[in-house]
Amino acid sequence: MQVVDVPVHNARNYMAENCQGEERVPSCQAEELSDARHLPKEEVIKLIENLALAFITSVSDGQDPQLVLVKRSQKNVIRDSGGRLHLGKNKTVKRLFARNAAGAGRFAKIWQVLALIQRLLAESKVVTQREGYYTLVNHFKNQSEFNATLQDVVALTGCTRASLGFHASSSGAIAGLVSWKMEGSDPINCSTG
Repeated sequence: MQVVDVPVHNARNYMAENCQGEERVPSCQAEELSDARHLPKEEVIKLIENLALAFITSVSDGQDPQLVLVKRSQKNVIRDSGGRLHLGKNKTVKRLFARNAAGAGRFAKIWQVLALIQRLLAESKVVTQREGYYTLVNHFKNQSEFNATLQDVVALTGCTRASLGFHASSSGAIAGLVSWKMEGSDPINCSTG
């Protein structure tokens, strides 16, 4: 059985070893940690294309396709000398199989998000997670499921959400003192509790 072994810490090495003659992605500096890195959109697109190629190769060879991710759990957290938390790269991994209905559904959702990311990057667009969810609303039960799948994609690719075309939403579209007046009613002062 062939494993598409592209965990966060190894995605760049996978490309370097398997894409001879093509532009190489810089390797991770911190070998014991698996922090996400900010990569240019061309490198992210190339990474997604190579994940797809590895998937197609394993299926055409009659292998069960797998994606290997760094497990996002409390047991896999490392604290550095500055007190910041990081995921360990070699402690635990989560393999997502497409063998059963639940695994196939999760597997398909990851590929849906990867396709969205590739489209966003190709069009030089940036969206919020909420906008990403509504783009794929027919594939996800709710926003939380989309968010968890996006975090799986971050763990799979080793890229920051910003590298994947997602940005944080603003906390409010209106700032300052606000009052609201509807026709035929008294104004409502929205700036008081």
